[in-house]
Amino acid sequence: MLLAAAAVLGVGVTLLLLASSGSLSSVALPGLSTASAAVTWAIPAVKVIADLAAVATVGCLLAAALLAPGHRRMSVAGHRWTRMSAWPAALWAVSAAASAPVQLADFLGTDLQVVSGRGLWSFLTTIPQGQAQALVAVLTAAVAIGARRVLTTGGSLALLLLALLAGLPPVFTGHAAGSGSHQAAVSGLALHVIGVLAWAGGSSPSC
Repeated sequence: MLLAAAAVLGVGVTLLLLASSGSLSSVALPGLSTASAAVTWAIPAVKVIADLAAVATVGCLLAAALLAPGHRRMSVAGHRWTRMSAWPAALWAVSAAASAPVQLADFLGTDLQVVSGRGLWSFLTTIPQGQAQALVAVLTAAVAIGARRVLTTGGSLALLLLALLAGLPPVFTGHAAGSGSHQAAVSGLALHVIGVLAWAGGSSPSC
């Protein structure tokens, strides 16, 4: 319930700020197609939901693996945190999957209705941005499934590491990947993402 409220509030605030700054206004240029308003608004909305779900997932697993560990089998509190992490992890997976067609429509400068199954498959398998979202969806789905099955503290720790890893694929397709100091920029941003996820998840009341 708290995660859902945070997601709604986060999406609302983000869209309000972007709308007031004019960032969501599409300006058509001669000879270039422009994505529809629905696509322009959907991109930040899906991004905010994915980020909030990522923080909640890492926060729950951090509590289970490090703040309420058992000896071999997880403690009662650790079991509760681990099971609870399945919900935001599933939302994270759905958000990553939903962002793929939205990104493709934005790249093509069109509406979601024009995106075909063949085009989406090509985007997910051959384009770095699509591959990154597909990998995030697979990793987070694995976390969601694993969170309902693991019974040991080691299992919770493995899921925590997997969740942190799921935050990295978009790093390798962002602006840092195309910078002059490619390796240093990507490595620095990857460490930053992991640190932010761990810090925000550990201090979040979502779980």
